[in-house]
Amino acid sequence: MTNLFSRGKKEHTLFKDERVLYPEFVPEQLLHRERQLEEFAFAFKPLTQGGRPENVFVFGPTGTGKTVSMRLVLRDLEGFSDRVKSKYLNCFEFNSRQSVLTELAAFLGVPVPRRGVGVAEAYAQFLEGLKRASFVPVVVLDEFDQLFFREGNALLYDLLRTSEQTKKFVGVVLISNDAHLPLRFEDRVRSSFSRLSVAFDAYTPMQLKDILRERSEKAFVGHGVGEEVIPLIAGHAARKGGDCRIAIEALLKAGRIAERANASSIQVPHARQAFAAMESPLKKSMERLSDSERVVLQCILDWKGESISSGQLYELLQTAKGLGERRTREVLAKLESLKLVTLTWKELEGRGRTRVIALALPRNVVMKELA
Repeated sequence: MTNLFSRGKKEHTLFKDERVLYPEFVPEQLLHRERQLEEFAFAFKPLTQGGRPENVFVFGPTGTGKTVSMRLVLRDLEGFSDRVKSKYLNCFEFNSRQSVLTELAAFLGVPVPRRGVGVAEAYAQFLEGLKRASFVPVVVLDEFDQLFFREGNALLYDLLRTSEQTKKFVGVVLISNDAHLPLRFEDRVRSSFSRLSVAFDAYTPMQLKDILRERSEKAFVGHGVGEEVIPLIAGHAARKGGDCRIAIEALLKAGRIAERANASSIQVPHARQAFAAMESPLKKSMERLSDSERVVLQCILDWKGESISSGQLYELLQTAKGLGERRTREVLAKLESLKLVTLTWKELEGRGRTRVIALALPRNVVMKELA
């Protein structure tokens, strides 16, 4: 029997190194983010001289280079000085105070079980590791919104008061899509979190073209990309909010589609097929929402807690949007059927019960697709 992977020998091989189109790829240089990299270098420079690190708040829309810029500058920092080591944590995965402290303790050489250990014990072990460390840790908390509304203030307070416990500092980097997140810090955190704020704006179509051209030269052999493809993909990503991740993913998918078709180069039809393949079922669901359904979903998104009671939601919608209780119940049932929200009952002591509404998907995912 012929091996599946030996079938269909191709006349044309398009890819030279497709890894440069992967989301985790960190280039040697980053186009159109020179100012931000300089600001990061300025903030971290004291670490190379044994000084106190400056905390950094990084904000901007999705796909604007926040994470890759931070990874690049920390890679260069660690290559330049052995005084510092960084730990990157995505708060989608590490979404509790305990899980972050446990992971940081392990990073500092004090393994702690991820389950069955309380916050106080995890923090004690983290401090023990910090006392022994021969370097200053820089902790990067990416997608910090995912943790903030539950235990973010408490976690930041833990990290910012290490000097009181150990006489050693921890550098803290927060990455978020929400420019106003620090305004929601508790007073005790806000007073300690002196920071450098670094903004990332959406890429322009011209900037996206530059980035795609640079990546395509590394990713494909010869003239593997038709001349109309890069402007088309750049324009598509610009309409999606200037999201460079979308642009690079579309180029990767278009390359694979073209190679599967045994084409000699990527052409416009391959790119258009890539766009179609990238449209998520969630996006299609969003496009079918009525105006009132979008209004209710937006109101739930704007609520800053993890969940909102039906009473709170009815009040907001009646005063601000003019939607009645009956119509709101119908809309909620529709949103639940689409797996966009969850509806549960909560008992109120001595006062019956109320319906509680929560998002069924991460807030930033829903916000992106609703836009």
